[in-house]
Amino acid sequence: MSLEAPTFQRFRADCPYCLTRRVSFDVLANLPERMIFEPHPSLPNTETFDRWVELVGECAMCHRRILAELSLPPPGFNKDIELTARSILPSVNDDGAPAHTPADIASYYAQGVACLQVQSWDAAGAMFRKAVERGLRERFESTKRGLYHLIEGARTLQQITPELADWAHQIRLDGNEAVHGHLFTETEATRLGAFTKLLLQYIFYLPGELKAARAPKETDTNDGSSEHSDKSGAAKPSETSAQQE
Repeated sequence: MSLEAPTFQRFRADCPYCLTRRVSFDVLANLPERMIFEPHPSLPNTETFDRWVELVGECAMCHRRILAELSLPPPGFNKDIELTARSILPSVNDDGAPAHTPADIASYYAQGVACLQVQSWDAAGAMFRKAVERGLRERFESTKRGLYHLIEGARTLQQITPELADWAHQIRLDGNEAVHGHLFTETEATRLGAFTKLLLQYIFYLPGELKAARAPKETDTNDGSSEHSDKSGAAKPSETSAQQE
């Protein structure tokens, strides 16, 4: 059964891009709402219904778009009621820091993501900055004091590209603002998280994958010992018989 298009303009969901929890989404387009009646599984002469709508929404925070499915209450519901998506595409799935990131640095990044999800913007900024500083220090084994000198040292030695150094400086400055400056905003914290993950991909994930690709393949020791026996002076059984004949 297909009904008229719904009139509500917003709904709430966890954003799979900026990871903000229960952020508002603006409805950009939708299909007509749908309703299915089915016999109740245990009550005779009673029907249940499922009423839902599929739509496209835009995150009020990062302005990226999702496909969402919303459950709707019975007809005649209050149009001002706050609706929450029951499923979305893409799904919310932040898999943490990139592979090959050391455990302590991955933990700092994960704490930053957790702060984003509970809207603690200042705390998120501080944790992302910490992840970058510890990451650069561990990756390049630097003893330089202060994140500024750490970044510039890596730039001078061409351990990171000039563009990546500029990125790292932006994280440094934003992180400083989160700790010492004005009240950090959602936009600033989300951007800082994205920059941090990209930096970790460059300094840990890419070198780690390259090292794994270059690692020698394991050799079969049994095959090796067999080849060694064949090259020894011992005669094979068939050769011994032939010589005796």
